[in-house]
Amino acid sequence: FCPGETAFDCKNGRFWVGAQCGAGNDPVFVFDADTFALIAGPIATGGTIGPIVVNPLNGKLHVESDGVSKEVNPNTFAVTATALGTVLAADQHKSKLFATSGNNLQIINAGTDNVEYTIPLGYTPGSQIAVNNALRHIYLLNPAGKKIDVRAITAVADANDVRGQRVATFSLGTGNTPVGVAADAI
Repeated sequence: FCPGETAFDCKNGRFWVGAQCGAGNDPVFVFDADTFALIAGPIATGGTIGPIVVNPLNGKLHVESDGVSKEVNPNTFAVTATALGTVLAADQHKSKLFATSGNNLQIINAGTDNVEYTIPLGYTPGSQIAVNNALRHIYLLNPAGKKIDVRAITAVADANDVRGQRVATFSLGTGNTPVGVAADAI
């Protein structure tokens, strides 16, 4: 297998590894973060793997496989399809997951896995979202527009009102297409 993605599960003290080269059935693995012992894996995802993100509230691993959003149960390691878009980021402080579905941003309650808001973006977002808890922003990639879209994850009136309002967009300049984004989470 060819390891390609990692995600840390603080709640359970585990880290997950997503791998490709699985002949159309790419696996994930889960390890103990203290001892590095393999807990489970290879766990088949049923297709070519995409991004992996851990839900910080319940330890579920969200994985995109062949365009289908799936979750891996942290206890049984069963893989099941979900009705969510592709989960790309988690915010433990506000108990939210952020996903994309077509040209939309989904803000998901991490405790219930219910989509709370679907925000039309007007573009097809890239495959990463970064969360900045200090500024209460998320950063989305707009590859076609060669821009970064900055969205608020707190409303001015209520710190718990997470709706994804646009704060700003900025260009990377001619010839520069965003392919990755990261933010200091503190």
